[in-house]
Order: sequence, then C-alpha cells, then structure tokens
Amino acid sequence: MELRFTLCTLIEGNMFWNMVAISLTCRPPRQSY
Repeated sequence: MELRFTLCTLIEGNMFWNMVAISLTCRPPRQSY
C-alpha cells in the first residue's frame, strides 16, 4: 500500500514538476528568439 502510494506520488510529482518546467521555459520567449 505504502509503496504504491509513494510510486503514484512520485509519478504525479514528476508530471507536476515537468509542467512547471515547461511553463517556466515557455514563459520567457524573448531569450529564446
């Protein structure tokens, strides 16, 4: 039970942080161009 919960939390956390990273990367397009 705990292992499953931890794995789900890690996966959700990774997805959340990935979204945050994408948002931060797409936020400032001035440096990209």
